[in-house]
Amino acid sequence: MLDKKNITKESITFEALASKLNRPKLYEEGDLHIWKDAHISMGMLEAHLSKSTDAASRNDDFMDASVDWIIQIAPVTAFPKLLDLGCGPGLYSERFRKKGYEVTGVDFSERSIQYAREQSVIKGLEIDYLCADYLYVNIEAQFDVITLIYCDFGALKVEAQLKLLDNIDRWLKPGGKLIFDVLTKHQFEDQGDTAVWHLQEKSGYWKPNPYICMAQQFDYEGDIKLFQYLVMDAHEKMSLARVWTHYFSKGSIRERLGAFAYNQMDFYSDVAGKPFEETSKTMCMVIEK
Repeated sequence: MLDKKNITKESITFEALASKLNRPKLYEEGDLHIWKDAHISMGMLEAHLSKSTDAASRNDDFMDASVDWIIQIAPVTAFPKLLDLGCGPGLYSERFRKKGYEVTGVDFSERSIQYAREQSVIKGLEIDYLCADYLYVNIEAQFDVITLIYCDFGALKVEAQLKLLDNIDRWLKPGGKLIFDVLTKHQFEDQGDTAVWHLQEKSGYWKPNPYICMAQQFDYEGDIKLFQYLVMDAHEKMSLARVWTHYFSKGSIRERLGAFAYNQMDFYSDVAGKPFEETSKTMCMVIEK
């Protein structure tokens, strides 16, 4: 049970709590970084490594099917060098390497990259892992294939999306292929503004000690959703995590890619090559430069 002795005598004022729970301005950031926080990153890694769920990485069967499809549309003999952006603990990178690609993986989670590097040594896989933000990493090489899988693109602000596309334009060889996926509006059907309290009486995802979490969703113009998490521990310390998420249609993703020079763009319902359906919750683009 929650240890009430740890709770301070100071009470949280209504104003202080309300100010945290009010609808924030667009792109206003919180103070809790879910990908870099020392405790949360442990939970993120566990979610990545779960073999049966799609919590942080897609399940094993889907990833296997995804790589089998990618090797069909970008065979190793013609597209040998692959850059895996947002590679996490290397689940896709390892699969790509086993298929014969020369793989570079980039992610800014130190815990995930450390795990990926350890696994590459254990499994004897030569993969070049870079612990860096792919918006600012200095990469001199060019690649035949660039992947950005699990809807990472939509988690970036518009300015960051454009910067990433500019980076990819430098890194992708002429004739190379960019493969990435995004969410569509159907992912959020019947999900309006919501707020749900949760009491965690022992160590959990957000904190190593008991805490209360208020999870909220807000809709914004421009096909943007905010997932906000207010976390309060037993010492009444409050922290905020904000995850801004963009979703797209065919028209809006074409518009976002307007400054990116490409020869062809093909649409699919997912990154395993499922034919495109208007009602799909995800959308995958294969773009030939």
